[in-house]
Amino acid sequence: MFAAGSVRGRRQIFCAKEITLLGQNVNSYQGGEFANLLRLLSKTGIERIRFMTSHPKDLSDDLIAAMRDLPNVMPQLHLPVQSGSSEVLRRMNRRYTREHYLALVKKLREAIPEIGLTTDIIVGFPGETLAQFEETLSLVEEVRYDSAFTFIFSPRRGTAAAEYPDGYVAWIQGDYQVRAGAYASESQARSAAAAYGGRIMMDLGLIPE
Repeated sequence: MFAAGSVRGRRQIFCAKEITLLGQNVNSYQGGEFANLLRLLSKTGIERIRFMTSHPKDLSDDLIAAMRDLPNVMPQLHLPVQSGSSEVLRRMNRRYTREHYLALVKKLREAIPEIGLTTDIIVGFPGETLAQFEETLSLVEEVRYDSAFTFIFSPRRGTAAAEYPDGYVAWIQGDYQVRAGAYASESQARSAAAAYGGRIMMDLGLIPE
């Protein structure tokens, strides 16, 4: 496949079989026009189109439909949840709730049963209680991600969270990260079992029944 591009005003022709669209909130493109961008790219004949990272607040029904209907858009989505607690998500200013996120996962899997879901999780956010952390663990168990990346909260200058007085000491954050990582690993194993003949992995004792 050949595509036209421009570098410093000089038109070039280049060959590409796969492209990945990158952005901090890539699906927020042009106020909701990302699905139409995928449709335009799909017509070029590029074999594989991927994108990351997507923000749950801007994951529209139209984008899900485009992912379902366009054969060269890969059935994979990185959808950071950050926390399974609606209260922690509110304090993070994420602009969605646990319930909204789970509803999105349900829509995605109904539209694209083979979709691979990955996520990011932040542990030890200021003021996060043990009960709220366990809400994250239960969400990971419910969603059964194909992969999850866990991070310890670190303050960023200029954000509201950097001014919160009720941060966690390092060992508590570290313990939370280990536990979240263990849940994510088990979730990944179960997801792989479902996709690649779970009975074999269970018989081998790789995951519990």
